[in-house]
Amino acid sequence: MLDDRTVSADKHLAPFLSWNTIDNETGWQALLGCSRGRELVTETAAPARMVDATSMPPLYIEVGELDLFRNESIELATKFYKSGISAELHVYPGCPHGFDIFPSRETGVCIRAFENRDRAIKSIYSVDL
Repeated sequence: MLDDRTVSADKHLAPFLSWNTIDNETGWQALLGCSRGRELVTETAAPARMVDATSMPPLYIEVGELDLFRNESIELATKFYKSGISAELHVYPGCPHGFDIFPSRETGVCIRAFENRDRAIKSIYSVDL
């Protein structure tokens, strides 16, 4: 959840969403209450509102191709790139939101996602965990 202003799903994604716009509205309402969608929402609460990422640390972001958050995740990574900040973006083909918690988590794509996360976390601490 990066953008509290997301109100509709990409028409190509809608039939495949495991986290849909109603779920998204519920999540944002729980976090922001009546502030959702208003100008007073900060980039800390909704990172998609960030205009300039130059003061941010490098970004790691991953999303399924069939996820409501796909487009906003790509847009956030693009903001980092345009600000000269490193961003590592993974869009996993054919995967819905939460693909890594489904019973099929032993599939190749899930294993790659876990390996990518593990590597990214280790790189932050520069140690072998």
